[in-house]
Amino acid sequence: MNSVLSGQYTPYPAYQPSGIEWQGEIPTHWDVVNLKHLTECLDSKRIPLNADQRGQMQGDYPYWGANGIVDFVGDWLFDEELVLLGEDGAPFFDSYKDVAFLVNGRIWVNNHIHILRAKKVVSNFLVYVLNIVDYKNFIDGSTRDKLTQGLMGMIPIPLPPLPEQQTIAAFLDHHTARIDALIAKQQRLIDLLHEKRTALISHAVTQGLDPAAPMRDSGVAWLGEIPSHWEVRKIKFILRNKKNAIKTGPFGSQLKNSDMASDEVKVYNQRNVIDSDFSTGDYYISSEKFLELREFEIFPDDILITTRGTIGRCAIFPENRDRGILHPCLIRLELDQNKVLNQFLIWYIQDANQFKSNIFFESNATTIEVIYSGTLKQVSVAVPPISEQLAIMDYLDRETTKIDTLVEKQHQVIERLQEYRTALISAAVTGKIDVRRWQDGL
Repeated sequence: MNSVLSGQYTPYPAYQPSGIEWQGEIPTHWDVVNLKHLTECLDSKRIPLNADQRGQMQGDYPYWGANGIVDFVGDWLFDEELVLLGEDGAPFFDSYKDVAFLVNGRIWVNNHIHILRAKKVVSNFLVYVLNIVDYKNFIDGSTRDKLTQGLMGMIPIPLPPLPEQQTIAAFLDHHTARIDALIAKQQRLIDLLHEKRTALISHAVTQGLDPAAPMRDSGVAWLGEIPSHWEVRKIKFILRNKKNAIKTGPFGSQLKNSDMASDEVKVYNQRNVIDSDFSTGDYYISSEKFLELREFEIFPDDILITTRGTIGRCAIFPENRDRGILHPCLIRLELDQNKVLNQFLIWYIQDANQFKSNIFFESNATTIEVIYSGTLKQVSVAVPPISEQLAIMDYLDRETTKIDTLVEKQHQVIERLQEYRTALISAAVTGKIDVRRWQDGL
């Protein structure tokens, strides 16, 4: 497929300036026409539905928002071929994410995506163009990135004759389908590698590394059999023997947004844990407020766990970091290192399927939105001797690094395919390559 951009399809015979920076030159027989002259805007017919309304009218018709389908409902507003273009919240500055979509059939649309009926342009050709537009001059960012109806109408569209639009669209349909299939194949491989990684960790932290080790029933349904010389302990029994060895961040009026307007003592949040980076963040409290919240202070070697949204992510608080306290969405653990090592427990909490099963059971729920300290204390852990914990940790470091390296390689392949896809679309819809005879093999 690289030949498409490297010589199989030659440029047009002659070009003219388009007058548009992101378009550059276009073929001499093409025009540039503002979007409002090519389409009819149907935004006045949009009707948003809140979560309760959507819940009451679940069905089979797609409910569209700025970034795509967000739900399925039992009624529809439109039943025709339309072009949808994100209004806000859309990834306008990410060249790999679509902001425009071609739909044909019954749909409901909310107030966060524009609805366009093509009049003087081929619909799928227009979608390809809108997905490579440089939107920086059309986004009103006074409150948030927003493509208003007025600015949308001013977007310049490179416009070949209609038959040529159809040929370009067919060319891109054919080639992007092949690229998308390759991307899907790579993504499936990534998913399988993630599954392998989880299975590897789950097995190691509950059954160990010796396949010949005698086993016994753990007495815990989700742990199953464990090596006979291992113990089963709840997290509350592997903590340091001290007050606040497990601590949830301040709640309610203890820490308000208005309290985090100082620049003295840091408030570490979920982002720090998810990224395992404690150098970032803009939340601080005063020294006076810190004295009120001293029980929430974080110390080196504490395990920090995310409790809301992206739950169960862990990080060890490092040495030589700024003094700070917990954000309300974090739990702090101080383990008795003579019983369980930090990294061994992190493997279990962050990556093992058994931890998730235990949390669901203790919470009496099928989905978990919040982890509470009372729930976490009751989680059961299969505990090997310290020497085995060290061996398991070394093994998992080594083996997961291999898997993570393979995953990163697949992400790089996907990124190259996405770059190529974007370049191909841009070259075709701006006339950098002449595809008028591609179906003839020329």
